[in-house]
Amino acid sequence: MFINESEANPQRERSITFEPSDFEGVVPYNDDPMVVTLQIFNWDVKRVLIDPRSSTDILYYDAFEKIGLDPEQLHPFKGTLAGFTGEQVHVCGHITLKIIFGTGENAKTIRVKYLVVSAPNCYNIIIGQPSFNLLGAFLSTRFLVMKYPMEKGKVGTLRGDQKTTRECYHNSLKLRKGKKKVRAKEKPLSVNMIDPREEHQQGTSNPPKS
Repeated sequence: MFINESEANPQRERSITFEPSDFEGVVPYNDDPMVVTLQIFNWDVKRVLIDPRSSTDILYYDAFEKIGLDPEQLHPFKGTLAGFTGEQVHVCGHITLKIIFGTGENAKTIRVKYLVVSAPNCYNIIIGQPSFNLLGAFLSTRFLVMKYPMEKGKVGTLRGDQKTTRECYHNSLKLRKGKKKVRAKEKPLSVNMIDPREEHQQGTSNPPKS
């Protein structure tokens, strides 16, 4: 697969390709999601789902606490989030953090605005469309490889972790069983249901940088 990124952005003259060597060690045809490990501060955060279909970036509150963040660092989120069936979603607030994709020569840092959500989930973080586009990434969902442009014309590579993907899948099945016991007004979050652009449409300002 060959992608000429300069066609999308004339200021960038670099090409991103997916070679046969990128697909070594991957069991294809299983439709696994892209689950990776990223770095926030000095923490390696596992169980990070890459989901370009999601309209926002999500940091789950359990992970928020484990990496040593304080609730006082959260900015209020003004707006009501609801699922397709009308259930309310509890958003603790939002926070902007630096996050590192890849390691070594593949490392690239961007600032991510997360909605911090208190809800059961098998992932710690969900990287959605805003960060995916900011990273300038391209994703092979079949072979679980993501590539992104870097300085001096280089291209970074990040691979999915199929073992962790399967663990998350089994945990999600347990959560689904638990949902049957939860009343409709307490249903857990489905990440594809929320859109942070709602607060801007209501005339609120962007959050200050942390």
